[in-house]
Amino acid sequence: AILLSFHGNDKFISYDCPEVSNLFQIIESHVFGGSQVEFVANTANLFVASYARWLSANQNRIPIIFGNVVKSIESSVIQTSACRCLNRMADEIPELMDLKSIVQAYHTVELDPKNAVFLVECMAKLISVHKDANLINETLKYLLTENTGVFAIYCEKLTALVRYLPPNITVDVVKHSWGALASAAKRDTSRDTALAEKVCRFYKHSVRATKSLFEPFLNELMNLFVILFNEKFKSPFLYGASILVSEFSNAPQLSQMILALSSTFFAKLSTLEQYTQAPDVVEEFFYLMGRVVQYSSKVAFKSNEQFELTLNASRIGLKLLHRDAYKAVLVFIESLLASELASNGSLNNILPSYIKGIVELLISNLANGTTMNLDGGSGSVCGVLLKFNNLNPTETSSQLNACGAFVISDSLLRADRRDVCNAIRRFINESRGGGRR
Repeated sequence: AILLSFHGNDKFISYDCPEVSNLFQIIESHVFGGSQVEFVANTANLFVASYARWLSANQNRIPIIFGNVVKSIESSVIQTSACRCLNRMADEIPELMDLKSIVQAYHTVELDPKNAVFLVECMAKLISVHKDANLINETLKYLLTENTGVFAIYCEKLTALVRYLPPNITVDVVKHSWGALASAAKRDTSRDTALAEKVCRFYKHSVRATKSLFEPFLNELMNLFVILFNEKFKSPFLYGASILVSEFSNAPQLSQMILALSSTFFAKLSTLEQYTQAPDVVEEFFYLMGRVVQYSSKVAFKSNEQFELTLNASRIGLKLLHRDAYKAVLVFIESLLASELASNGSLNNILPSYIKGIVELLISNLANGTTMNLDGGSGSVCGVLLKFNNLNPTETSSQLNACGAFVISDSLLRADRRDVCNAIRRFINESRGGGRR
Protein backbone atom coordinates (compact mmCIF):
# COMPACT_ATOMS: atom_id res chain seq x y z
CA ALA A 1 0.00 0.00 0.00
CA ILE A 2 2.88 2.36 0.79
CA LEU A 3 4.59 1.65 -2.54
CA LEU A 4 1.33 2.18 -4.40
CA SER A 5 0.74 5.45 -2.57
CA PHE A 6 4.19 6.76 -3.53
CA HIS A 7 3.65 5.60 -7.13
CA GLY A 8 0.29 7.38 -7.34
CA ASN A 9 1.71 10.63 -5.97
CA ASP A 10 5.03 10.70 -7.81
CA LYS A 11 4.29 14.13 -9.29
CA PHE A 12 4.32 15.61 -5.80
CA ILE A 13 7.21 13.66 -4.23
CA SER A 14 10.84 14.37 -5.08
CA TYR A 15 12.82 11.34 -6.22
CA ASP A 16 15.70 12.29 -3.89
CA CYS A 17 13.72 12.50 -0.65
CA PRO A 18 14.89 10.11 2.16
CA GLU A 19 11.65 8.09 2.11
CA VAL A 20 12.21 7.13 -1.53
CA SER A 21 15.73 5.93 -0.73
CA ASN A 22 14.42 3.89 2.21
CA LEU A 23 11.74 2.27 0.06
CA PHE A 24 14.33 1.28 -2.57
CA GLN A 25 16.28 -0.47 0.20
CA ILE A 26 13.15 -2.28 1.35
CA ILE A 27 12.39 -3.35 -2.22
CA GLU A 28 15.90 -4.76 -2.63
CA SER A 29 15.88 -6.74 0.62
CA HIS A 30 12.23 -7.74 1.08
CA VAL A 31 10.73 -7.82 -2.41
CA PHE A 32 13.49 -8.67 -4.86
CA GLY A 33 15.55 -10.40 -2.17
CA GLY A 34 12.70 -12.45 -0.72
CA SER A 35 9.76 -14.53 -1.84
CA GLN A 36 7.01 -11.93 -1.92
CA VAL A 37 3.73 -12.63 -3.66
CA GLU A 38 3.44 -11.36 -7.20
CA PHE A 39 1.15 -8.41 -6.53
CA VAL A 40 3.80 -6.93 -4.20
CA ALA A 41 6.46 -7.37 -6.87
CA ASN A 42 4.07 -5.80 -9.37
CA THR A 43 3.67 -2.72 -7.15
CA ALA A 44 7.45 -2.60 -6.64
CA ASN A 45 7.89 -2.37 -10.42
CA LEU A 46 5.43 0.53 -10.53
CA PHE A 47 7.38 2.31 -7.77
CA VAL A 48 10.73 1.79 -9.51
CA ALA A 49 9.25 3.15 -12.74
CA SER A 50 8.01 6.28 -10.97
CA TYR A 51 11.34 7.00 -9.26
CA ALA A 52 13.78 5.66 -11.86
CA ARG A 53 15.72 8.93 -11.74
CA TRP A 54 16.85 7.99 -8.21
CA LEU A 55 19.00 5.27 -9.76
CA SER A 56 21.10 7.81 -11.67
CA ALA A 57 22.48 9.06 -8.35
CA ASN A 58 22.71 5.56 -6.85
CA GLN A 59 24.31 3.60 -9.65
CA ASN A 60 25.62 0.86 -7.34
CA ARG A 61 21.99 -0.22 -6.82
CA ILE A 62 21.22 -0.60 -10.53
CA PRO A 63 22.45 -4.22 -11.02
CA ILE A 64 20.08 -5.63 -8.38
CA ILE A 65 17.10 -3.48 -9.33
CA PHE A 66 17.55 -3.85 -13.08
CA GLY A 67 18.25 -7.58 -12.92
CA ASN A 68 15.13 -8.31 -10.89
CA VAL A 69 12.89 -6.18 -13.08
CA VAL A 70 14.16 -8.01 -16.18
CA LYS A 71 13.62 -11.36 -14.45
CA SER A 72 10.06 -10.43 -13.54
CA ILE A 73 9.22 -10.29 -17.27
CA GLU A 74 9.00 -14.08 -17.09
CA SER A 75 5.87 -13.86 -14.94
CA SER A 76 2.72 -13.28 -16.99
CA VAL A 77 1.11 -11.68 -13.92
CA ILE A 78 3.66 -8.88 -13.56
CA GLN A 79 5.03 -8.79 -17.09
CA THR A 80 3.24 -5.58 -18.01
CA SER A 81 4.54 -3.61 -15.03
CA ALA A 82 8.05 -4.96 -15.66
CA CYS A 83 8.04 -3.88 -19.33
CA ARG A 84 6.64 -0.47 -18.45
CA CYS A 85 9.24 -0.12 -15.72
CA LEU A 86 12.12 -0.90 -18.09
CA ASN A 87 10.70 1.56 -20.60
CA ARG A 88 10.58 4.27 -17.94
CA MET A 89 14.12 3.45 -16.79
CA ALA A 90 15.23 3.85 -20.42
CA ASP A 91 13.98 7.44 -20.27
CA GLU A 92 16.08 8.23 -17.20
CA ILE A 93 19.21 6.04 -17.28
CA PRO A 94 19.55 4.52 -20.79
CA GLU A 95 23.36 4.56 -20.76
CA LEU A 96 23.39 2.57 -17.50
CA MET A 97 21.12 -0.26 -18.68
CA ASP A 98 22.23 -3.54 -20.23
CA LEU A 99 20.74 -3.75 -23.73
CA LYS A 100 21.87 -7.35 -24.15
CA SER A 101 19.80 -8.55 -21.16
CA ILE A 102 16.65 -6.97 -22.56
CA VAL A 103 17.29 -8.35 -26.04
CA GLN A 104 17.72 -11.82 -24.54
CA ALA A 105 14.48 -11.52 -22.59
CA TYR A 106 12.69 -10.35 -25.73
CA HIS A 107 13.99 -13.43 -27.58
CA THR A 108 13.25 -16.04 -24.92
CA VAL A 109 10.15 -14.95 -22.98
CA GLU A 110 6.63 -15.36 -24.32
CA LEU A 111 5.44 -11.77 -24.36
CA ASP A 112 1.98 -10.31 -24.55
CA PRO A 113 1.91 -8.35 -27.85
CA LYS A 114 1.43 -5.00 -26.13
CA ASN A 115 4.28 -5.74 -23.73
CA ALA A 116 6.47 -6.64 -26.70
CA VAL A 117 5.83 -3.14 -28.07
CA PHE A 118 6.93 -1.64 -24.72
CA LEU A 119 10.17 -3.62 -24.88
CA VAL A 120 10.84 -2.60 -28.48
CA GLU A 121 10.38 1.03 -27.44
CA CYS A 122 12.80 0.45 -24.55
CA MET A 123 15.38 -1.15 -26.86
CA ALA A 124 15.11 1.73 -29.32
CA LYS A 125 15.90 4.19 -26.54
CA LEU A 126 18.92 2.13 -25.48
CA ILE A 127 20.18 1.72 -29.05
CA SER A 128 20.30 5.51 -29.30
CA VAL A 129 23.00 5.70 -26.62
CA HIS A 130 24.80 2.34 -26.80
CA LYS A 131 28.04 1.83 -28.74
CA ASP A 132 28.01 -1.93 -29.44
CA ALA A 133 27.48 -1.78 -33.21
CA ASN A 134 27.27 -5.55 -33.63
CA LEU A 135 24.58 -5.96 -30.98
CA ILE A 136 22.64 -3.00 -32.39
CA ASN A 137 22.76 -4.38 -35.94
CA GLU A 138 21.72 -7.86 -34.82
CA THR A 139 18.86 -6.46 -32.74
CA LEU A 140 17.53 -4.28 -35.53
CA LYS A 141 17.84 -7.08 -38.08
CA TYR A 142 15.77 -9.36 -35.87
CA LEU A 143 13.13 -6.74 -35.09
CA LEU A 144 12.72 -5.70 -38.72
CA THR A 145 12.31 -9.27 -39.99
CA GLU A 146 9.99 -10.33 -37.17
CA ASN A 147 6.91 -9.85 -39.35
CA THR A 148 4.81 -12.69 -37.94
CA GLY A 149 1.50 -12.75 -36.13
CA VAL A 150 -0.79 -9.74 -36.13
CA PHE A 151 0.50 -7.14 -38.59
CA ALA A 152 -0.94 -4.28 -36.56
CA ILE A 153 1.38 -5.20 -33.68
CA TYR A 154 4.36 -5.35 -36.05
CA CYS A 155 3.38 -1.89 -37.25
CA GLU A 156 3.30 -0.64 -33.65
CA LYS A 157 6.80 -2.06 -33.10
CA LEU A 158 8.08 -0.26 -36.19
CA THR A 159 6.52 2.96 -34.92
CA ALA A 160 8.24 2.49 -31.55
CA LEU A 161 11.55 2.18 -33.39
CA VAL A 162 11.20 5.28 -35.54
CA ARG A 163 10.06 7.38 -32.57
CA TYR A 164 13.25 6.79 -30.59
CA LEU A 165 16.04 5.70 -32.93
CA PRO A 166 18.54 8.25 -34.29
CA PRO A 167 17.41 9.79 -37.64
CA ASN A 168 20.04 7.97 -39.73
CA ILE A 169 18.87 4.58 -38.43
CA THR A 170 15.21 5.59 -38.73
CA VAL A 171 15.75 6.10 -42.46
CA ASP A 172 16.93 2.49 -42.73
CA VAL A 173 13.80 1.33 -40.90
CA VAL A 174 11.64 3.27 -43.37
CA LYS A 175 13.49 1.73 -46.34
CA HIS A 176 13.15 -1.79 -44.98
CA SER A 177 9.48 -1.58 -44.01
CA TRP A 178 8.15 0.46 -46.92
CA GLY A 179 6.92 -2.42 -49.04
CA ALA A 180 5.34 -4.34 -46.16
CA LEU A 181 3.40 -1.34 -44.86
CA ALA A 182 2.18 -0.22 -48.27
CA SER A 183 1.09 -3.75 -49.19
CA ALA A 184 -0.71 -4.26 -45.88
CA ALA A 185 -2.60 -0.98 -46.27
CA LYS A 186 -3.61 -1.89 -49.83
CA ARG A 187 -4.74 -5.39 -48.78
CA ASP A 188 -6.80 -4.10 -45.86
CA THR A 189 -10.46 -4.91 -46.51
CA SER A 190 -11.79 -4.04 -43.05
CA ARG A 191 -14.43 -1.37 -42.65
CA ASP A 192 -12.76 0.20 -39.62
CA THR A 193 -9.70 2.44 -39.66
CA ALA A 194 -7.52 0.59 -37.12
CA LEU A 195 -4.79 -0.60 -39.49
CA ALA A 196 -4.87 2.59 -41.56
CA GLU A 197 -4.36 4.61 -38.36
CA LYS A 198 -1.33 2.54 -37.36
CA VAL A 199 0.25 2.80 -40.82
CA CYS A 200 -0.22 6.58 -40.91
CA ARG A 201 1.07 6.92 -37.35
CA PHE A 202 4.26 5.14 -38.45
CA TYR A 203 4.73 7.57 -41.34
CA LYS A 204 3.93 10.58 -39.12
CA HIS A 205 6.68 9.70 -36.65
CA SER A 206 9.06 8.75 -39.46
CA VAL A 207 8.61 12.13 -41.14
CA ARG A 208 8.97 14.09 -37.92
CA ALA A 209 12.01 12.11 -36.80
CA THR A 210 13.96 12.34 -40.04
CA LYS A 211 12.92 15.75 -41.43
CA SER A 212 14.93 16.43 -44.59
CA LEU A 213 16.27 12.85 -44.65
CA PHE A 214 12.75 11.74 -45.57
CA GLU A 215 12.64 13.78 -48.78
CA PRO A 216 13.70 10.87 -51.07
CA PHE A 217 10.52 9.05 -50.00
CA LEU A 218 8.21 12.07 -50.10
CA ASN A 219 6.74 11.83 -53.60
CA GLU A 220 6.16 8.11 -53.22
CA LEU A 221 4.35 8.63 -49.93
CA MET A 222 2.17 11.39 -51.39
CA ASN A 223 1.21 9.06 -54.23
CA LEU A 224 0.51 6.27 -51.75
CA PHE A 225 -1.86 8.44 -49.71
CA VAL A 226 -3.69 9.48 -52.89
CA ILE A 227 -4.10 5.85 -54.02
CA LEU A 228 -5.16 4.57 -50.60
CA PHE A 229 -7.68 7.36 -50.03
CA ASN A 230 -9.18 6.82 -53.45
CA GLU A 231 -9.44 3.05 -52.93
CA LYS A 232 -10.30 2.85 -49.23
CA PHE A 233 -11.80 6.29 -48.52
CA LYS A 234 -10.53 6.22 -44.94
CA SER A 235 -9.83 9.33 -42.89
CA PRO A 236 -6.30 8.41 -41.63
CA PHE A 237 -4.89 8.88 -45.12
CA LEU A 238 -6.08 12.49 -45.08
CA TYR A 239 -4.46 12.90 -41.67
CA GLY A 240 -1.22 11.46 -43.04
CA ALA A 241 -1.36 13.92 -45.93
CA SER A 242 -1.88 16.82 -43.52
CA ILE A 243 1.37 15.90 -41.75
CA LEU A 244 3.20 16.16 -45.08
CA VAL A 245 1.64 19.59 -45.65
CA SER A 246 2.90 20.92 -42.31
CA GLU A 247 6.36 19.32 -42.59
CA PHE A 248 7.04 19.87 -46.31
CA SER A 249 5.00 22.96 -47.15
CA ASN A 250 7.17 23.86 -50.15
CA ALA A 251 7.30 20.42 -51.77
CA PRO A 252 6.79 20.74 -55.58
CA GLN A 253 4.25 17.90 -55.79
CA LEU A 254 2.14 19.05 -52.85
CA SER A 255 -0.50 20.79 -54.96
CA GLN A 256 -1.04 17.65 -57.06
CA MET A 257 -1.61 15.58 -53.91
CA ILE A 258 -4.09 18.12 -52.52
CA LEU A 259 -5.96 18.31 -55.82
CA ALA A 260 -6.18 14.50 -56.11
CA LEU A 261 -7.38 14.05 -52.51
CA SER A 262 -9.91 16.87 -52.90
CA SER A 263 -11.22 15.41 -56.14
CA THR A 264 -11.84 12.06 -54.45
CA PHE A 265 -13.58 13.76 -51.52
CA PHE A 266 -15.86 15.84 -53.76
CA ALA A 267 -16.66 12.87 -56.00
CA LYS A 268 -17.83 10.74 -53.06
CA LEU A 269 -19.33 13.37 -50.76
CA SER A 270 -21.55 16.13 -52.08
CA THR A 271 -24.71 16.08 -49.95
CA LEU A 272 -25.47 16.42 -46.25
CA GLU A 273 -26.72 12.83 -46.18
CA GLN A 274 -23.39 11.61 -47.54
CA TYR A 275 -21.51 13.77 -45.04
CA THR A 276 -23.54 12.18 -42.26
CA GLN A 277 -22.33 8.74 -43.34
CA ALA A 278 -18.65 9.71 -43.10
CA PRO A 279 -18.15 12.39 -40.42
CA ASP A 280 -14.57 11.27 -39.70
CA VAL A 281 -13.64 11.80 -43.36
CA VAL A 282 -15.26 15.24 -43.29
CA GLU A 283 -13.34 16.06 -40.12
CA GLU A 284 -9.92 15.07 -41.47
CA PHE A 285 -10.56 16.70 -44.85
CA PHE A 286 -11.12 20.10 -43.26
CA TYR A 287 -8.19 19.71 -40.90
CA LEU A 288 -6.11 18.94 -44.00
CA MET A 289 -7.42 21.97 -45.88
CA GLY A 290 -6.88 24.11 -42.78
CA ARG A 291 -3.22 23.14 -42.80
CA VAL A 292 -3.03 23.72 -46.54
CA VAL A 293 -4.17 27.34 -46.28
CA GLN A 294 -2.04 27.84 -43.16
CA TYR A 295 1.24 26.41 -44.43
CA SER A 296 0.95 26.33 -48.23
CA SER A 297 -1.55 28.94 -49.29
CA LYS A 298 0.42 29.63 -52.49
CA VAL A 299 -0.26 26.10 -53.73
CA ALA A 300 -3.57 25.64 -51.92
CA PHE A 301 -5.92 25.89 -54.86
CA LYS A 302 -4.79 25.37 -58.42
CA SER A 303 -8.22 26.05 -59.88
CA ASN A 304 -11.20 28.26 -59.09
CA GLU A 305 -13.41 25.19 -59.25
CA GLN A 306 -11.45 23.45 -56.50
CA PHE A 307 -11.63 26.57 -54.37
CA GLU A 308 -15.38 27.01 -54.86
CA LEU A 309 -16.02 23.32 -54.13
CA THR A 310 -14.05 23.59 -50.90
CA LEU A 311 -15.97 26.67 -49.77
CA ASN A 312 -19.26 25.00 -50.62
CA ALA A 313 -18.17 21.89 -48.72
CA SER A 314 -17.56 24.03 -45.63
CA ARG A 315 -21.15 25.27 -45.81
CA ILE A 316 -22.43 21.69 -45.93
CA GLY A 317 -20.08 20.78 -43.09
CA LEU A 318 -21.68 23.37 -40.80
CA LYS A 319 -25.03 21.65 -41.34
CA LEU A 320 -23.65 18.30 -40.21
CA LEU A 321 -23.71 19.19 -36.48
CA HIS A 322 -21.18 16.48 -35.63
CA ARG A 323 -18.96 17.89 -32.86
CA ASP A 324 -15.56 16.87 -34.25
CA ALA A 325 -16.41 17.58 -37.89
CA TYR A 326 -18.01 20.90 -36.93
CA LYS A 327 -14.83 21.99 -35.16
CA ALA A 328 -12.70 20.95 -38.14
CA VAL A 329 -14.82 23.08 -40.49
CA LEU A 330 -14.45 26.06 -38.14
CA VAL A 331 -10.67 25.45 -38.00
CA PHE A 332 -10.56 25.55 -41.79
CA ILE A 333 -12.58 28.78 -41.96
CA GLU A 334 -10.41 30.47 -39.32
CA SER A 335 -7.23 29.31 -41.05
CA LEU A 336 -8.52 30.59 -44.39
CA LEU A 337 -9.39 34.00 -42.94
CA ALA A 338 -5.98 34.27 -41.27
CA SER A 339 -4.02 33.08 -44.32
CA GLU A 340 -2.08 34.95 -46.97
CA LEU A 341 -5.10 34.49 -49.26
CA ALA A 342 -7.01 36.86 -46.99
CA SER A 343 -4.21 39.34 -46.32
CA ASN A 344 -3.25 39.76 -49.99
CA GLY A 345 -6.81 40.43 -51.14
CA SER A 346 -7.38 37.13 -52.95
CA LEU A 347 -10.61 36.59 -51.04
CA ASN A 348 -12.05 40.05 -51.60
CA ASN A 349 -14.38 39.08 -54.43
CA ILE A 350 -15.91 36.07 -52.71
CA LEU A 351 -15.77 37.29 -49.10
CA PRO A 352 -19.15 39.11 -48.93
CA SER A 353 -21.15 36.13 -50.22
CA TYR A 354 -19.11 33.72 -48.09
CA ILE A 355 -19.71 35.81 -44.96
CA LYS A 356 -23.43 35.86 -45.74
CA GLY A 357 -23.69 32.09 -46.15
CA ILE A 358 -21.56 31.16 -43.14
CA VAL A 359 -23.10 33.73 -40.79
CA GLU A 360 -26.62 32.58 -41.74
CA LEU A 361 -25.66 28.96 -40.96
CA LEU A 362 -23.94 29.78 -37.68
CA ILE A 363 -26.77 31.97 -36.42
CA SER A 364 -29.35 29.39 -37.46
CA ASN A 365 -27.45 26.73 -35.52
CA LEU A 366 -27.16 29.00 -32.48
CA ALA A 367 -30.85 29.90 -32.60
CA ASN A 368 -31.65 26.17 -32.62
CA GLY A 369 -29.61 25.70 -29.47
CA THR A 370 -26.35 24.41 -30.96
CA THR A 371 -23.64 25.11 -28.39
CA MET A 372 -20.77 23.24 -30.03
CA ASN A 373 -17.39 24.98 -30.20
CA LEU A 374 -18.57 28.41 -29.14
CA ASP A 375 -15.05 29.29 -28.03
CA GLY A 376 -11.88 27.67 -26.82
CA GLY A 377 -8.95 28.24 -29.12
CA SER A 378 -8.77 27.57 -32.83
CA GLY A 379 -11.94 26.34 -34.45
CA SER A 380 -14.74 28.22 -32.73
CA VAL A 381 -17.82 30.22 -33.64
CA CYS A 382 -16.44 33.19 -31.74
CA GLY A 383 -13.13 33.03 -33.61
CA VAL A 384 -14.81 32.86 -37.03
CA LEU A 385 -17.07 35.84 -36.32
CA LEU A 386 -14.16 37.91 -35.03
CA LYS A 387 -12.08 37.14 -38.13
CA PHE A 388 -14.98 37.93 -40.44
CA ASN A 389 -15.38 41.21 -38.59
CA ASN A 390 -11.69 42.05 -38.92
CA LEU A 391 -11.77 41.51 -42.69
CA ASN A 392 -15.14 43.04 -43.50
CA PRO A 393 -16.92 44.59 -40.49
CA THR A 394 -19.68 46.17 -42.56
CA GLU A 395 -20.80 42.95 -44.22
CA THR A 396 -20.46 40.95 -41.00
CA SER A 397 -22.56 43.38 -38.99
CA SER A 398 -25.14 43.61 -41.77
CA GLN A 399 -25.59 39.85 -41.94
CA LEU A 400 -25.77 39.44 -38.17
CA ASN A 401 -28.44 42.13 -37.97
CA ALA A 402 -30.32 40.57 -40.89
CA CYS A 403 -30.42 37.34 -38.90
CA GLY A 404 -31.65 39.13 -35.79
CA ALA A 405 -28.41 38.60 -33.89
CA PHE A 406 -28.18 42.23 -32.75
CA VAL A 407 -26.54 41.37 -29.43
CA ILE A 408 -23.67 39.64 -31.25
CA SER A 409 -23.36 42.45 -33.79
CA ASP A 410 -23.12 45.01 -30.98
CA SER A 411 -20.42 43.01 -29.19
CA LEU A 412 -18.25 42.92 -32.30
CA LEU A 413 -18.04 46.70 -32.21
CA ARG A 414 -15.98 46.33 -29.03
CA ALA A 415 -13.89 43.51 -30.55
CA ASP A 416 -13.38 41.85 -27.17
CA ARG A 417 -13.34 38.05 -27.48
CA ARG A 418 -14.83 37.37 -24.06
CA ASP A 419 -17.55 39.92 -24.71
CA VAL A 420 -18.37 38.34 -28.07
CA CYS A 421 -18.54 34.88 -26.53
CA ASN A 422 -20.86 36.11 -23.78
CA ALA A 423 -23.04 37.77 -26.42
CA ILE A 424 -23.28 34.48 -28.32
CA ARG A 425 -24.44 32.71 -25.15
CA ARG A 426 -26.99 35.44 -24.48
CA PHE A 427 -28.29 35.05 -28.02
CA ILE A 428 -28.72 31.30 -27.51
CA ASN A 429 -30.55 31.81 -24.22
CA GLU A 430 -32.82 34.50 -25.65
CA SER A 431 -33.58 32.30 -28.68
CA ARG A 432 -34.62 29.46 -26.40
CA GLY A 433 -36.79 31.76 -24.32
CA GLY A 434 -38.28 33.60 -27.27
CA GLY A 435 -37.15 36.98 -25.98
CA ARG A 436 -35.71 39.90 -27.87
CA ARG A 437 -32.47 39.04 -29.62
